[in-house]
Amino acid sequence: MTKKKVKKTDKTECSNQIINAIRYAEEGVYTEKRHLPKFDKLPSDISLFYISLDDKNRLAVDHYTYRSENPIEYKNVELTIRDIVISIRNVTQGKEQLFIERLEQEPYNNFENIFWTSPSYVAFVIDEESWSLEIQEDSQEALRYVVEEKRFGTTSKYSENYSFFDGHNFPLKASLDGRPANSVPAFFMINHYKKDEHGNPISEEEDQKLYRFEIYLRVDFARRSHARASRKTVILDPTSGNGGPPAGGGG
Repeated sequence: MTKKKVKKTDKTECSNQIINAIRYAEEGVYTEKRHLPKFDKLPSDISLFYISLDDKNRLAVDHYTYRSENPIEYKNVELTIRDIVISIRNVTQGKEQLFIERLEQEPYNNFENIFWTSPSYVAFVIDEESWSLEIQEDSQEALRYVVEEKRFGTTSKYSENYSFFDGHNFPLKASLDGRPANSVPAFFMINHYKKDEHGNPISEEEDQKLYRFEIYLRVDFARRSHARASRKTVILDPTSGNGGPPAGGGG
């Protein structure tokens, strides 16, 4: 396999001369792998993170897992995610319980203690109309895989990216009761659950693999004058893991 030159982003704080540097994966999550041998078996599960603002305008993250009886075709993932979101919205509005069979809400949230134990689609839905995914100019990515971060004199290292590929951004329209719906930003990728560049699967004997992602979101903030809205970038940086027994800590 031909190695690409590693991209590095450096950020310097002039006040105290501390250099913060982030190294991203050589192959990002938008790299297409699903047509290659050892990567062509599609998952039957969707691990979905539903991101919204609560009644106090605080960021809330709920995690749902959908388990299909059969592998889900890549072209059908958007539609399945839409149905999941409609079901979630019905519950949050007090209308009914989750109506999709084989859909469960996980007991943890805010990207805490997230572990995958098998291949799956991994989806993020930001259910706020004023938010959008922000494509980074240097990488043309809205979600980036972090391998190493140096911050305030401390270096944090994460596993190389051998698992997360085939990423796709899309506008999600999930209409309730047949009413028109505005789009909200959504993204999914495949967790192929691999341990190395040769596409070998992670086994139960493997130590836990730790991962970190950055999700770039563009947010509209209304000014008090209501003349126009200001736009700011918000970075979500979930840390998660594939396992394997834990290797010195959680995800």
